[in-house]
Amino acid sequence: MTKIYQIILVTFLGIWTTLASWVPKVKMYYIENTKIVSREDAKANCQELGMHLLTVKSRIEFDTLKEHLRSQYAEMYPYWIGAYKRNETWIWDEYEEVIEPSKQFWHTGEPNSAFPKEICAHTVYGEFGWNDNHCEGPQRYICELQLDTPSSVVSFLPTTPRVQASY
Repeated sequence: MTKIYQIILVTFLGIWTTLASWVPKVKMYYIENTKIVSREDAKANCQELGMHLLTVKSRIEFDTLKEHLRSQYAEMYPYWIGAYKRNETWIWDEYEEVIEPSKQFWHTGEPNSAFPKEICAHTVYGEFGWNDNHCEGPQRYICELQLDTPSSVVSFLPTTPRVQASY
């Protein structure tokens, strides 16, 4: 294993995927476990890091993040993610992309629109399934960044020393 891959494994929580051209990709995650902010502030904080709120694209990614949080923290807090509802459709705000129903990981009974303005999503306390909620409530958050190549990690390392990882 080359030095760059060792840095990624030690420094980032990521999931490797492969494209048809077999070019490795990595997703990096920044888990904010101390600041509790509105979704708008969480989104702005991610953007300041050059990242965006979490987008979960597969069951493998969902399960990997859930297990990482369970293994690293005494409690699994709610975290803002990058999903929001527009015209009754759930969308990833980073990509303005509709979230396919098969790739929505709602907690049992969610989304339920129990209260007005439940248009933002966060994970559920003690779980990792999603809950719809108003956007102002304070939560922790998870930022992510997908890099094109492992070598792009080197330029990102100095600006985000608290990112953790595995693959």
